Amino acid sequence: MDETAKNRVNLSSEERWEALISQLGSLRGKPELNEDDLRVDVLPLVKRLNLVQRFDWQRWEEPFPTFEQVNGLDLKSIVMQVTRICRMQRFGDGLLDMVVESGILLELCVAARELTKGELVPSLLTDAR
Repeated sequence: MDETAKNRVNLSSEERWEALISQLGSLRGKPELNEDDLRVDVLPLVKRLNLVQRFDWQRWEEPFPTFEQVNGLDLKSIVMQVTRICRMQRFGDGLLDMVVESGILLELCVAARELTKGELVPSLLTDAR
């Protein structure tokens, strides 16, 4: 774990949101992202904010949202989208790059922060379908 990642362990929820959104904002539109850096810098923050929760994402058939649809999603749907993205990145090379570069992961995280008022995301899923 690098020094920056170690320092993020003790952050408050609001500080984690700020770090995550700042990191994603700086990567939006940036071609040729390093997926290893994303795994080290972005994914730990996503997980510590409880945006990744257990559910059968492989059977979930909802399409990825468009930018226009993100603001209409409820928190549970956002968590399901983020969880699917984070789980799928293990199996599909380039997915994480695509959602970070396009800004869709940033939009999902901004919407989640607004809905939680900067707090940790509550546990919402118990094998939801």
